Formats: sequence, structure tokens, C-alpha cells
Amino acid sequence: MQHFIKNIQVNKDTIHFFHNYKINIDKDRVFKSLDCFTDSPVYDIMDEIYYELIAGIDDLLDVTASFYIEDTKSTSEIWEIQDCSQTIYTTATIGSRISEKIAELFAKYDQIEGVILDAIATEIVMEIGNQLHFLIYNYITENGFGAVMLSPGEYGASSSYQNTIKNKMGSQNNVDVTESFLLEPIKSSSRIYGLKPGIPAARELHNCKSCNDNLCKWRRTAYVSTS
Repeated sequence: MQHFIKNIQVNKDTIHFFHNYKINIDKDRVFKSLDCFTDSPVYDIMDEIYYELIAGIDDLLDVTASFYIEDTKSTSEIWEIQDCSQTIYTTATIGSRISEKIAELFAKYDQIEGVILDAIATEIVMEIGNQLHFLIYNYITENGFGAVMLSPGEYGASSSYQNTIKNKMGSQNNVDVTESFLLEPIKSSSRIYGLKPGIPAARELHNCKSCNDNLCKWRRTAYVSTS
């Protein structure tokens, strides 16, 4: 059966690539993650460095955003989705060049530049992951499903699920997995969606209001307890 996601023809059991992403960098989020605000004594210096870095950011990016859809196998090792109808695996990476540049800056003791570029890289991969999630969300809702969403290694989901994604996508997604289940390149992300009717589908990739990680520097809103 074929489906369409925003004019992308989708077949099951094959890898697909999301090309319509945009490189959006939220400067306020980057600076907040660094605990640097407009009244900080180093703000003007960091502001100047930030704009110097983003001026050449495109040369440091090698983006691959991918997804793979299949009917859920009864033998799936992912126990959280064994009762689901379909499974979607996604990965997003911005490549290794930017991490190499960050390492180069630290090696030259350009600490401020390295820290800012690392925060920019994190913001970019998070944003591309958000855009990929919205694409998947459209597929989920347009086909009458809700979804269980897993991030390997987070909130109790096994880190070993990274290998499950790797086994589905092979090397085409330009993301590898280490023996300790870390993603390479470092600035990469992955998700697993278990689709079934009768449950909600989260429009937002992450809900800061329900996340109790109060130390997270990427938090957008305050935690609101539902208990």
C-alpha cells in the first residue's frame, strides 16, 4: 500500500529521505543553553562570535534525515510496540564536519568559539528532528493512527534499540552505532514510533511542561505536574 506525506510517495519496508528541512537556528535558545543573557558581561563578545560562526555554518553541515516504515513484526524485540500495527524508525544527522570543527576549536584553546558552535550544532539537529517528527505526525494522523514514541536510551527505552534502527536502515541514513549504542556522528538523533488506532499522537516532539528534568538547559516552559 502506498501513502503520501506532503507529496512524498511512501512505500513500506524501504528507507525514505526527508529533504524539505530548513536550517533554523533559534539564537535565544542557543544563548539560554549557555546561561548567557543580555545582561551577562560577556554577552556582546559571545554575540559577535555567534554571528561569525553562523555565517559559515552551511559549509559544516551534511544533513541526512531519514525514515523507514514497516508493518510491526510479531517478533519485534521492541516490547513497547509489539501490539502496534506499524512501526516507523527515524534518524537525523548533521554529519561529522561540525563536530570535527568543534574539536579543532577546543584543540586551539578557542574555548568560547567551541562552546558556542557546539550549542549551535545541538540546536540545528534538534530542529531538524522536530521537522522530521512533524512530517511523521502528519502520516500518523492522516492514516487514522495514534502513536507510542520512543527515544532509545531515554525515559526507559533501551539504548540497544539503536541497533534495531541501524539494522533496518543500513548505512544509507549516514548514521552508525557504537558498541555502547551511541550514535555516530555525535550530532544525530533517532526515534521509534509504534502506530495503532485509539491512542493520541503527540503533535510536539517534546512536551517541556510534562518533563520533570528541571536542569535541562533547552527547556522552553516550566514543568507542570499532572499529579
